[in-house]
Amino acid sequence: MLAEHIDWCDVVFHLAAAMGVHLIVEAPVRTIETNVGGTEVVLQHAMKKRKLVVITSTSEVYGKSTALPFRENANLVLGSTRQHRWAYACSKAIDEFLALAYWKERRLPVIVVQLFNTVGPRQTGRYGVVVPNFVRQALAGNPITVFGTGTQSRSFGYVGDVAWGIAALANEPRAVGGVFNLGNNGEITIQELAELVKAMT
Repeated sequence: MLAEHIDWCDVVFHLAAAMGVHLIVEAPVRTIETNVGGTEVVLQHAMKKRKLVVITSTSEVYGKSTALPFRENANLVLGSTRQHRWAYACSKAIDEFLALAYWKERRLPVIVVQLFNTVGPRQTGRYGVVVPNFVRQALAGNPITVFGTGTQSRSFGYVGDVAWGIAALANEPRAVGGVFNLGNNGEITIQELAELVKAMT
């Protein structure tokens, strides 16, 4: 089925991945196999037709880095392989390496887009995504669950802006072979986010 779709498309937007804190921690094998195996299959099929592939990655690849703002050419600082939470970040980093290797070695046009926390309409908290979970708790009149100290900060981007950015990169020939951060420049702590959601509901 994938091969048929690639036949008639101009650009392959590969956004599929294992996601959600619960899945990543509880099923690291599935996470790694889904992310790396899925990307490998997409690249192999795209190679047959020489189609541009836009691979979505994640800001999680920056891991524990304290060098802010994150830069596309920065070193990656990941945690121990004994901690399953790093399975997602490592698998997405491998996706990036694989895509860029296809470009370097086989000249398959690829663009890597590192997404930050994307939010928008119809998003559910099914996978442990923070904003819809906070909204659901607040609308139900329940206390909002903040893990840790709440001082950890995140950057959230509106899905419409992110989609526009991905499409713009796909239409820019100079982007081929590159890696691009795509998200919001502003940061908010999880505690501030909880307070904002509570105030708005």
